[in-house]
Amino acid sequence: MKAIERRARRIGVVLGMTALLAGCGAGGTSILGPSIVPTPTPAPQRTLVAQGGQSNLEPFAKNGMLLFGILELTTAGSVEATVDWTFPTNSLLIGWARGDCRPAGQCQMLVVDSSGQKPKTLKAPNLQTGTYTLIIENDGATTESVSYQVFHTTN
Repeated sequence: MKAIERRARRIGVVLGMTALLAGCGAGGTSILGPSIVPTPTPAPQRTLVAQGGQSNLEPFAKNGMLLFGILELTTAGSVEATVDWTFPTNSLLIGWARGDCRPAGQCQMLVVDSSGQKPKTLKAPNLQTGTYTLIIENDGATTESVSYQVFHTTN
């Protein structure tokens, strides 16, 4: 009798396992639930947002002349300006400031590059939305032709 009971139990276990496995096959429902697919993080986008220049930027020492580029950021991120000019003997200062610098004293300097290399690229990272000013100053001895491009990279 004991042998018959053991055999019946084994058959019951096998039938139970078969029924359980059948639910995992094609068309069945997974016992683990729906699979979760992570949302990919979008890559930062770099966009040209401004460009311009001036053909007669006189030396700052002569008349205090500056070239301003005002930028309104509607999305947080980094801004990067590339500035080039005609004569390598002249040195240009470039800087990024928070706010509109056209009214004197209305902005806060964030980063400045006064090195002599030509062209210059200056980046201001991790900025919030708002107004920013690109400042270009001719620290050389002669009048310059200056051009610039500004890129915005989203965070």
